[in-house]
Amino acid sequence: SLIGAEDVEEKMLINAFSNIVYSYEKFTAGIRFEMYQNPLVGFNKKYKGSGIPFRYANYNDGDWEITVGNYYEQFGNGLIFRSYEERNLGFDNAMDGIRFRANPHKSFTIKGVWGIQRYFWEKGEGIVRGIDGELNVNELFAKMNESKLKIIGGFSFVSKYQVDQDPLYNLPKNVGAFAGRLNIGYGKINLQSEYAYKINDPNAYLEIIWLTTN
Repeated sequence: SLIGAEDVEEKMLINAFSNIVYSYEKFTAGIRFEMYQNPLVGFNKKYKGSGIPFRYANYNDGDWEITVGNYYEQFGNGLIFRSYEERNLGFDNAMDGIRFRANPHKSFTIKGVWGIQRYFWEKGEGIVRGIDGELNVNELFAKMNESKLKIIGGFSFVSKYQVDQDPLYNLPKNVGAFAGRLNIGYGKINLQSEYAYKINDPNAYLEIIWLTTN
């Protein structure tokens, strides 16, 4: 009370989790048990409860990889897609679906995701689908392997499908976004850039949204 801390009825709270992972050669599977009985002060009360919100099976052959279940992924710098966990902040938007990664050539990597993001103990309403490709120019051309000039480029596209909950606004069910990135380095100097654009963001053209929220 001397520092104005929140007054709580419970004097003992807990945030706990346990990862159980099985791995055999190229195959990995796991689950994560979480318990918030009750959530620590400062964490969202929607986490209250316990269960297994994270489970997955993964096969990684080096040149290609596939994950079924829950996973985390990021395209580029994460401007249009980033699924991650920050436990100290109480944030977790893990994907639930399928993810693949392939390396058809040592210079090129392609990734794809399809699924629904976590929303506390439930799942979000939107279906997220995305693809990302990255090209390492130095690996593509043998003459550039020893060059001080390093060039890496990438491109991403993400689409989210969600049913319009209020026909009054006539919101688009599919919202897409794309991003391009370029990383150029020379010696100790490195320049990294990324451009992202959301194709049909409702806030960009529906004035009624702006009027009703401001």
